[in-house]
Amino acid sequence: MDKHKQELIGSPSRDLFKYLHKKLSPRLYATDLDFVLIGRAPYRIIGFVDVKKTDEPLTFAEVVGYNRLKEIAPVYIYYTKDVENGPFEIYQYQEGDPAPEPPRYSQKRVAFCKTCDDLENWELKLRGLEDKVVPVSLKSYSTGKALQLADFC
Repeated sequence: MDKHKQELIGSPSRDLFKYLHKKLSPRLYATDLDFVLIGRAPYRIIGFVDVKKTDEPLTFAEVVGYNRLKEIAPVYIYYTKDVENGPFEIYQYQEGDPAPEPPRYSQKRVAFCKTCDDLENWELKLRGLEDKVVPVSLKSYSTGKALQLADFC
């Protein structure tokens, strides 16, 4: 990631757009995501992340969106009182029904990260599990011998 993007704290234009969109018709439902976790090798979406205040319930629009997004990749909700320091309770969204008010949904706790370092380690582990996909038949160019997972460790 380039240094400029790494230093950005937010997007004033995005925040202004979201604020102005909320002033439009109440029939224009919308939601946003905070992060999409991306894998580089192979290219893929590892998961979708939404950060919420501790005990903040999911909205109608979030339940509708999460129901579709989980067909692509897991949806994780990071609950915290302090985004700079933690702790973070991480839940994986399971399913939901947006029809009742408030909507009904289920989620499963998958991690508790006391600090930002713990959060980093959890995400690295999550990505590491995704990265252990090994092609069925991989051969050495020099010997022609089939390679095993141990050959890469």
